[in-house]
Amino acid sequence: MNLLTRILGRHKRQESHPVFGCLLLSTGKHGSYWEAEPLLRGDSISVSIEIAGEELPSEAQTLFYERLTANPDVVFAKAAPLLVPEYEKWSRRPFPDNWRTAFKFVGMSIPVAGLELNPWELSFDCLTDRAGHMFTCYFIDGGPSHVTIDG
Repeated sequence: MNLLTRILGRHKRQESHPVFGCLLLSTGKHGSYWEAEPLLRGDSISVSIEIAGEELPSEAQTLFYERLTANPDVVFAKAAPLLVPEYEKWSRRPFPDNWRTAFKFVGMSIPVAGLELNPWELSFDCLTDRAGHMFTCYFIDGGPSHVTIDG
């Protein structure tokens, strides 16, 4: 099976959503989720909407997304307790006064049922390196748990 067939084959169906736009239903090792790339302030972000079965995103999940993305500073503040120290450790320099000079918010997952106590994550591209590393902050039981760096 070629790569394109594997990538396209994992999508079970496509739907349209008034907030998220085009949704692709995918399956992974932990179950099903919707993939979307809605526009946020002129840029698309990657959104993964975790679901229990194959249902469309719930109203609670849509509200979770809208509440978080309404203010980028709120999004960053959620991840900052772990993101800032990890950035300083990784880059070996102090975190800038304005977080937007270090990071760009590029993605998130929305927890099952839109409940913040379920696992979810926020992703930021690092703007101060040439390799384009992505910092992802994972949330468990409503609080930041750990950060990974990819790139």
